[in-house]
Order: sequence, then structure tokens, then C-alpha cells
Amino acid sequence: MNLLERVLTLLRANLNVVVENADDPEKALKQLHLDMRNQLVQVKTQVATAIAEGIKLQKRQQECEATAESWLHKAEQAVQQHNDEAARDALVHYNDLTRQAEHFLNLKQNQDRLVSMLRSALRQLEGKITEVQTTLETLETRKRNALIQQRVLEALNKQRESAVDGAPSPTSPSDEEIRVRAQVQRQQQAANPQPKTTSNLELQLQQLRKRASKPATLSETPIEGNSTPSTRRTTDQLTPNAPTPPHLPNSGELNLDQLKKLLNTEQG
Repeated sequence: MNLLERVLTLLRANLNVVVENADDPEKALKQLHLDMRNQLVQVKTQVATAIAEGIKLQKRQQECEATAESWLHKAEQAVQQHNDEAARDALVHYNDLTRQAEHFLNLKQNQDRLVSMLRSALRQLEGKITEVQTTLETLETRKRNALIQQRVLEALNKQRESAVDGAPSPTSPSDEEIRVRAQVQRQQQAANPQPKTTSNLELQLQQLRKRASKPATLSETPIEGNSTPSTRRTTDQLTPNAPTPPHLPNSGELNLDQLKKLLNTEQG
């Protein structure tokens, strides 16, 4: 069969040989994939047609068998009626229909074998198409990887050439960019000075040391006696109408005349 021969030819195709011998392996595989897809459609159509033909043959076989049985029944009736001529005629028809039924049975069996072969070829062709698709994807992946590697090598070669010529590398900043960045950083530091916490603490500590080393002033020296200036002011504020006691001289200045005057003052 021409269809099966074409399918078998496609199934025998070695993809490795096709890739190695073709000038453009990707193009050759795409053409092979297209041919296989076309053959796949034809095989599916042929399988459906063969199945339908087998069903028809089976029906014809069943019809012949049923008709043959009827003629056999007529021959039996003719024998019972002692009508040998009618019995012979019925047996002739029975034999012809039996041969036809056997013929249709053989055709049906051949058709079944054809359907089985077509189905097997269909499965193999589908598997071969999947293999071709996988090979195509592998070739496309290799092609993309090769293109990426070529671009990387070209970029590295350009970088090496620029380094040999003394030009700055495209990935590293130039001298002008470095100077501009340093100037911007200095301006930012001048605008936002950092607080000098350590120097401030040292200054405050020196001031405290100076205060501690100064001698006590007169205002801070306590007055003789038990009361301090603050307690005196407090007492004066608590008893504003109390008479002011006379001034008593120190024990070294006291004499009899002054004592008498004090006593007369108290009695009066």
C-alpha cells in the first residue's frame, strides 16, 4: 500500500543522520516534521475508512449466513415433503450463500489486520513526531546558547581592547565621575556635620573640675553661732512684732555699769 510505504519510509528516517548530512539541520527537521504531520492525517483518515469497511463486510457476512439458513430450512421441508427437486434447488442456494459468507468473513479478517497495521503505524508515527519535536527544541536551545556565548565573548574582547588602549572600562566609573562623587560627598558632610559628642563631654568635665578647685567665698562661710543666715531670716519672718533684744556685748566687754542699766530698764 502506498500510504503504508510512505509511513514506513518516514519511520525509518534516522534523525541523527538527517541532522549531520543537512546543510541546515533545523530546516530539514521542520520539513520532516511537516511531512509526518501530513501523513499522520492521512493515516487517521485511512484507519477510520478501514474500520467502516470492516463493519460493512461483517454485515454482509451476517446477511449471507441468515439467508443461507433460510434456504437450508426450505431444503429440509422439501425433503419432508418428498420433493427432491425443490430440496436440490434450496441446497444450491444454501451452498452459494455459504461461500459468499465465507468470502465476506475472509475480507473482514483482512480488513481487521489492515486496521491493526494502520493503528500501529499511527502510534509509531505519533512517537516519531514527538521525537522530531524534541530534536527541534534541542537544536533551538543550542542555537540560543551559542548566540549568547558569542555575545559574551564579543563583550569580553571589547573590554580587553579598551583596557589595552588605556580607556576606562565601561563597567568601572571614570576619573571625572569619581571627582564629582567625592565633591558631592564633601558638600553633604559640610551641610550635615556630625555632632562631636566626645569633645563636648571633655569640655563639661573640665568646667566641673575648675568649679571644684575654687575656694569657698564669704557668702558661703557659716556665721558663728548655732543659727545660719537662713534660719535667722526664717525666725524674723515668723515673729515680726517681737521686741528686738538689746545688743549684748561680747563677754570680754561686759562691765557692772552696763549690767545695772540693763536691770533698771527691765524693772521700768
